Amino acid sequence: MNKTKISSFLITAFILFQGVFVAAQNGRTPALEEFPTFRKSTLLVILYENEPEYNRVIKSAIESYWTITPYKFIQYSELNEYINNYDFSMLVRNGSERIVKRVNSTDRIKSNHLAIYNGNKGLNLRSYTGADALTQFQFKDIEQTSDYAYILPAVIQSMQHYLNFIDKEEISEDNHEKKVEIFNNELAGTIGEKTLFLLEEQLSDDFKDIEKIQKAYKHNVQIVDKEILAQAIEEQNPNVVFMYLDPRVKDIYILAADGGRILYHASVHERGSITKRDFMNLSRNAGE
Repeated sequence: MNKTKISSFLITAFILFQGVFVAAQNGRTPALEEFPTFRKSTLLVILYENEPEYNRVIKSAIESYWTITPYKFIQYSELNEYINNYDFSMLVRNGSERIVKRVNSTDRIKSNHLAIYNGNKGLNLRSYTGADALTQFQFKDIEQTSDYAYILPAVIQSMQHYLNFIDKEEISEDNHEKKVEIFNNELAGTIGEKTLFLLEEQLSDDFKDIEKIQKAYKHNVQIVDKEILAQAIEEQNPNVVFMYLDPRVKDIYILAADGGRILYHASVHERGSITKRDFMNLSRNAGE
């Protein structure tokens, strides 16, 4: 990776970061059914005329890490040239909406993803839904590039880890979900050998005191500034792991700063915040 080229942007993006984490959502049926077609395709990496920061970081991440298929950079305005051409897959940001039914109301909310699809459905970003993706990461607002640009190198690597897993495992519809969960946790025992980086924005008021966290999590842990975590991801620091949460704080993920591999996944004990019990469960799974 051209570290000099993207260093200043990543640091700046992390300073602007306001706690908007992404949610990895692997393991959907389309990945299993459509993988053979994807494996033979060329990945179209969609660039956006008015998004120079996104374009710069995603290009560097793809050029540095993407090996599972050939790839080609195109502008978003060129998408129509590839409609229904399954010689190509694509990495694209969508702008879909979904309906959420609540006790007293039904809301239509944004459901933005950076995702990989087979073929394409043209220029309407709402045509691309998470359910159709081979692999995806969810964002609160895909248009706020500075909120998630720092994590794009890890996102690309994490996507590729999952797709390589699909490529090598003997997976059926019956065992898919179970094998994905094993994949997401099989390296959890290595977490305790590394330092867990947390951001203050991820923590409830009760757990912004490092001493409280250390009573529940018995391994090396630090609450770090955004620039420090950005640097660890950029430098692929092998001694650092970090936490991110889905936007509604339903799930905890621990990723390796070096390679973006998901090392641990669990549902939170109480939706909306990380509790002592969550840290204790993580500590037990993180090894001796």
